[in-house]
Amino acid sequence: LQNNVTDIIHSAWKMNFNQTVKDFERDSIYGVYNLLKLASSNGMQFHFISSIASAGSGFLTSVKEEPLPRTAEVALPQGYGQSKY
Repeated sequence: LQNNVTDIIHSAWKMNFNQTVKDFERDSIYGVYNLLKLASSNGMQFHFISSIASAGSGFLTSVKEEPLPRTAEVALPQGYGQSKY
């Protein structure tokens, strides 16, 4: 992998509103941490794909395939959308 991969796309995350952040460590947070370490030590690009909730407030008229503006108003005005943003 270190010699052949140029980009890592992270497009999945465990979803459970009844769990704490600690509950996500083993199967989600540590995995992302290790992918980030792999990418940074080998010059790879790391792409995190979030849900539409991160830009679904109506603040934007369209969502392009580029980083979102650095203004939290683009996210849905509830905890899930804000956390994804």
